[in-house]
Amino acid sequence: MSQVDVGQTTDFYNITAEPNTWTLVRIPWSEWGNPAQLQRISITDGSGGTQSFIVDDIRLVAGADSRDTEAPTAPTTLGTSNVTDTSLRLTWTASTDNVGVTTYEVVQGNTILNNVAGTSLDVSGLSCNTSYNFTVRAKDAAGNISANSNTVYVMTAPCSDNQAPTVPLNLVANTVTASGLTLTWSASTDNVGITAYEVYQNGVLLNGNVASTSLTVGNLACGTTYTYTVLAKDASGNKSGQSAATNATTPACPPAQPTGNEVIYDELLNANWQEWGWSINSNYANANPVKVNQQSLAVNYTDGWGGWAITRNTHFVTTPQTILRFWIYATTNKTIGICTNSENESGQSPYVSFQPTPNVWQEVVITMPQLANPAKIKRLTIQSQAPGENLIYLDNVRLEGSFSVTASNVTASGLLLNWTVPSGVTNIASYAVSQNGTLLNGSVSGTSLDITGLTCGTGYNFTVQANDAAGNGLMTSVPLSVSTTFCTGSSTVELIYDEAFNSGWDDWSWGLATNYANLNPVKIGQKSALLTFEGWGAWSIFRKTALPVTPQSTIRFWMYATTNKTLALTTYAENDSQASQTYSFQPTPNGWQEVVITMPQLGNPTRIKRLVLNMPTFGPNPIYLDNVRIETPNGSARVAALSAEFPAEDRMTVSPNPATGPVRVQVLAKEAQTGTLSVLNLTGMPIVSQPIVAEAGLNEYTLDLSQQPSGLYLVEWQTATRRLTQRLVLTK
Repeated sequence: MSQVDVGQTTDFYNITAEPNTWTLVRIPWSEWGNPAQLQRISITDGSGGTQSFIVDDIRLVAGADSRDTEAPTAPTTLGTSNVTDTSLRLTWTASTDNVGVTTYEVVQGNTILNNVAGTSLDVSGLSCNTSYNFTVRAKDAAGNISANSNTVYVMTAPCSDNQAPTVPLNLVANTVTASGLTLTWSASTDNVGITAYEVYQNGVLLNGNVASTSLTVGNLACGTTYTYTVLAKDASGNKSGQSAATNATTPACPPAQPTGNEVIYDELLNANWQEWGWSINSNYANANPVKVNQQSLAVNYTDGWGGWAITRNTHFVTTPQTILRFWIYATTNKTIGICTNSENESGQSPYVSFQPTPNVWQEVVITMPQLANPAKIKRLTIQSQAPGENLIYLDNVRLEGSFSVTASNVTASGLLLNWTVPSGVTNIASYAVSQNGTLLNGSVSGTSLDITGLTCGTGYNFTVQANDAAGNGLMTSVPLSVSTTFCTGSSTVELIYDEAFNSGWDDWSWGLATNYANLNPVKIGQKSALLTFEGWGAWSIFRKTALPVTPQSTIRFWMYATTNKTLALTTYAENDSQASQTYSFQPTPNGWQEVVITMPQLGNPTRIKRLVLNMPTFGPNPIYLDNVRIETPNGSARVAALSAEFPAEDRMTVSPNPATGPVRVQVLAKEAQTGTLSVLNLTGMPIVSQPIVAEAGLNEYTLDLSQQPSGLYLVEWQTATRRLTQRLVLTK
């Protein structure tokens, strides 16, 4: 600045200004040396270079110094939004100033990004998947700058990935077995990274999330070829192409395990089976006696408990309909037992035992349920289960499919046979029904047949054979043994207690209190007998004269026990001598149940003069009895006259029928045998099943069905040689 055009020049005053923005410049007059006058003001570039600048509103202001030296407050709550892979928005809260904020300076890291007049800024040109930090400061017109705002840190969105991984290489199948293999391959590469592999089997996705470069594959079928491919994928969903396919063939299947029918012995032993018996001499070419064709198998048990045991090269696979059939000619009635093993030395089934009738051929049929439903058979044993030597003959030993026959609507003179269509047999033209070994009807088109003209109280044996159009047998049912209902008046009943104690008997009890007029609970009529036992007490009653009994006689009574303490019953042929065997039982508490005791269970006494019901334990123990009686068949029940190969049949009755809870099953067995007693629903599934040991003569069983719903059921008594059924109606 010059005072006059040619006069003295004052000192220069250097101005520093920010580029691209207005800077307010205030120069105190003292900076010029307080001249009295001025003629010219020069603004020049002091850098020595070439540049341009703009000045505006140049004026001289007289008066005191009024410079603004107060900085604005720092911006607050700096934050980000709308973050993408290349951009974001910054926002903050406005600063305050004594004069006024003119701009905000936005700093990215350590670099000034921009100056803005508002409180937000859209930032662009960023890099994806990158971390940034930002601050903001305020400025006023005097050039005062605030402190920095809070620093905000932000990561831009991941980079967009459109590049697929490379195709996996070297796919191979290793360790190939009949049911599995292992796949391996070389890893793929990707610009970002591989996340997983997808493995395809025969063009179908097998596993879509394999993290490694191998996969174990299972559940394959033997003797089958499979084709595999693999592809790689990354986090963005980019997938490579499929790898080159590799084929793998599992080893050939082993020979199929047989199902259906197999003859084990007929003229000779099947080559699939080998004998591994003990304490026997066997003759597979015996000429007499013979049931089928020209030869039979003679098995001479040289010692008690010897066994004819045979093993198969491979397992025989069974179904629930598989049965074991054979003809047996026994020379004694010694018990024979049959069992199977699923392996040579393990997986043994329960024994099915029976007493054969000597010196006659009879067919034995054993079902898989009797053997606890083995899934396969590797070994078969037919054992003599009694001491000493025993000679039997076997013929036509076979495993085959079968179907079930049941009887319903059984009366004194007729019944209805029902059967199911044999499984797996498709060319059935008709059925042939035989009764006691004699053809009854050879052309039944349906699956039931009404049988009439039968005799009351008589046992019958029925079989059904499915035939093709030419009359050839396709499959034979399990034999069914069923008895018509007893003839009217066929039993003599000695009532000991029913509403009152029989005057023909005397009570000589000890260790208990009796009440023969108890009103609650009561099973039959209006009253019951209450017996309150003390420890070791007994209900001891004497008949004025001895009552003759037979092996078919039974002692029956209804009992309501309050505990499950054991009770024991003994009879005497005289008042104080000739005691029978003692029969002990454990009642189910808090419910009526019928107790049936047979004479074989008591050692077959021939008469009863005294009856003792004892509690051989500590008391007290109250029990209730009702309808105490001894029943003896009077001989009017008949047994059918059968052929020599069909001895007199067993027979069964079920009472009461209809029933509301416990039922009594009465079976008159011709011979001692073991088996099962079951109750089946209408689908053929057992709802109750228990093992039984039947004595020759009358046998009694009690089934508690009080928890079963109302409906129609089938009671089935099954042994190795007999199957008896009876329809039962439950009502609630």
